[in-house]
Amino acid sequence: MHNNFPAQFRRLLPALVKRGHLIKFISLEANQVKFKGIEHLILKKSSDHNSGSRSKVEKLFSGTYSMLGKKIAVSEMFLGAFKRLFESDYYPDLIVAHSGWGCALHAKTIFPNAKLALYGEWWFDWHSEDFSFDNNTPWSPRDDEQSRLAERYLNLQLSSEIAEADFIWAPTSYQRSQFPKLIRDKIKVIHEGVDLNFFHRPISCEPNSNLLTYATRGMEPMRGFEYLTEIMAKLLSSNSNFQAIIGGKDKTFYRATSSEFTFGDRARKLFDQRGVASRVEWPGLLNLKEYRNMLLKSGCHFYFTRPFVPSWSLLESLACGCFVVATDHKCVTEITGALGDSAALLVDHRNPLKAARTVKDHLCDLSYVSKKRKMARDRATLFDSKRSVSKLVSIFESL
Repeated sequence: MHNNFPAQFRRLLPALVKRGHLIKFISLEANQVKFKGIEHLILKKSSDHNSGSRSKVEKLFSGTYSMLGKKIAVSEMFLGAFKRLFESDYYPDLIVAHSGWGCALHAKTIFPNAKLALYGEWWFDWHSEDFSFDNNTPWSPRDDEQSRLAERYLNLQLSSEIAEADFIWAPTSYQRSQFPKLIRDKIKVIHEGVDLNFFHRPISCEPNSNLLTYATRGMEPMRGFEYLTEIMAKLLSSNSNFQAIIGGKDKTFYRATSSEFTFGDRARKLFDQRGVASRVEWPGLLNLKEYRNMLLKSGCHFYFTRPFVPSWSLLESLACGCFVVATDHKCVTEITGALGDSAALLVDHRNPLKAARTVKDHLCDLSYVSKKRKMARDRATLFDSKRSVSKLVSIFESL
């Protein structure tokens, strides 16, 4: 179960089907992805759990409590799905769920004998360094009691799910470390990994040393986008041969801002002011093949983030042997390696002038770039999705 489909379970699902397991996947959203042997139940299409009933629950919560209200509303939509399955004489042996949306809040209410495995992505810590990470941008989260309470209340739903779980895993040690000790000690660290066969660089594929690339789901402060565009603008201004591709939706997915303009609009205006707009390509949200092809062409790929969940794109760019420039923070270095062992060039993206100079200097050193590209692929092999999936399947079958 997840808000979306197939989300973090993309590689796990085919492996479970191959083992002969009967799987139903419940989600709110639908998309074009299909998996053979899996029945996909989409709640937003369900006539007796329409958006009206969800809104009715959400209206009970406002202000500081609004996000918690949304998760409770989601949990009741899933509760309805559980009841329908129960009434059709369907009794799961194992329920696997992402813990962030409220999907599994009532799972054991209807299926008390089922085992529950939870993907523990994030715990909202009152003392999170995200609040103090960057005071130089107006798009940092407000460091006040109401903002902290709004996040802390999300743990109410999360802790209720965890209390009933039989197994919990998190993708990285950094994410695991956010949880309280009592919970943290019960969490296994198993990253979902990367498909090394799909994300790899053929011998015949040569990168374009003048191509700067960036691609995540959205364009937003959580992933340092406002700094990324300033750094790119400086690099493009310093070398007329440089070109850039910025992929993704012009949208914020984390902490929507009340800004009048989107961050893509701001970036276009900046590039236009610097006279480099004609050398920046905006392909929008890329499909997997388009995205991989962009990585293969990349001469320098950027990945920035606040202290949060590291994106799949970081690992995918390493697997493609990219020369990666990334935020120097432990949530990133757990993936790339740290200090001299890092497979990426680590910078403080909050200092665009220094970061741009550092990148420019290292791009001139072809042996350094070549070395980092090899280190990137080698590092990615430590996160082979085949090993991760095999480990999870073994654990699930032993519950």
